[in-house]
Amino acid sequence: MGRLKEHKRLHSGVKPYLCNMCGKAFATKEGLLGHERTHTGEKPYTCAVCNRGFATSSNFRTHMRHHTEGKRFPCNVCRMSFFTKSGLERHERLHTGLKPFECDICSVAFYTKREVIRHKLFHLGNKRFSCDKCSKSYYERQHLVIHQRTHTGERPYSCNWCKKSFFERSKLKRHMHTHKL
Repeated sequence: MGRLKEHKRLHSGVKPYLCNMCGKAFATKEGLLGHERTHTGEKPYTCAVCNRGFATSSNFRTHMRHHTEGKRFPCNVCRMSFFTKSGLERHERLHTGLKPFECDICSVAFYTKREVIRHKLFHLGNKRFSCDKCSKSYYERQHLVIHQRTHTGERPYSCNWCKKSFFERSKLKRHMHTHKL
């Protein structure tokens, strides 16, 4: 199929590519392939600067701007800055209280689409990702990956200042505040 024809499909709402694992539909084959990597954990795009991996080339390109362009989108309320316009828009919802994403099961509203998706997993009660070392299971693969590090001892996130290492990126970010960075 030609690129123009596939691009036009993005605007038509037609989504002929279905994920075999969860049934989610996509307008492009590339969209489906990137999504399927969320199930497999494959991250073929790796940042040469910080070694972080990405499932899709678009997420990788957005990330690379963090290293090259800086934060170009400032919030007019609190002066925090963001790398992307969508990041700023997501942040601004915290100030306005706007929660445009609603659960179609219980009508609870959320700031982001990702929060709704995560919330709906609780309704389904389907913890598909199980640890092969113990009885714990998780709704999201990434949570299982983090848990498995408690068995392996892997701590992939290290502080450049004091060399302390962490299981999760969020714990490293919190730690960085102790250095006043």
